Amino acid sequence: MTAHQPGPSGRVRVAVVYGGRSSEHAISCVSAGSILRNLDPERFEVVAVGITPGGSWVLTDGRPETLAITDGRLPEVSGESGAELALPADPVRGGQLLSLGQGGEVLAAVDVVFPVLHGPYGEDGTIQGLLELAGVPYVGAGVLASAAGMDKEFTKKLLAVEGLPIGDHVVLRPRQDTVELEDRERLGLPVARPSVSAGSTHGTSCPRQSTWPAGMTRR
Repeated sequence: MTAHQPGPSGRVRVAVVYGGRSSEHAISCVSAGSILRNLDPERFEVVAVGITPGGSWVLTDGRPETLAITDGRLPEVSGESGAELALPADPVRGGQLLSLGQGGEVLAAVDVVFPVLHGPYGEDGTIQGLLELAGVPYVGAGVLASAAGMDKEFTKKLLAVEGLPIGDHVVLRPRQDTVELEDRERLGLPVARPSVSAGSTHGTSCPRQSTWPAGMTRR
């Protein structure tokens, strides 16, 4: 999608969206803090939008220091982080962020969205689909690339079709709690055991014992 032209201020109004419903919520907040610290205020007007672990969208103050790991405490978006809002999937509204507590008052209108969401409901094409419906330009890969790239099984399939080398692997299906003997002999040990549709390292383990463990599931 083509980004909007800068408004009268000469700056692009960018919504940095972070937090989210995945188990990588806190890391998303930390990533957003880094981005907020480094966006050039001469070029960009920032609107910071946090998503709570339950999925509520809130307009936050966008202060990077509140999104850092402090004394071992991970940052989090909560209902108290700001005013609750929604992004309508209506392209006529052109990126308006509407208050849910003040009769649909427009809190802000953005030119482009910068999703800083990790894991499901962020990197997997879901928010990208919402932004496509809303007609709002956004940073990053589109719906198909996000969905396929998030799923390690289908990423491997697409790479294989294009003739690119991929690592040897086996995919476990639901209710399949261990690897077949033939696959064990083919793969050997040690192996990496990641979740197919979570972040690149989230939930990954590397069994090294002489026998394969049970409970190896696909998701």
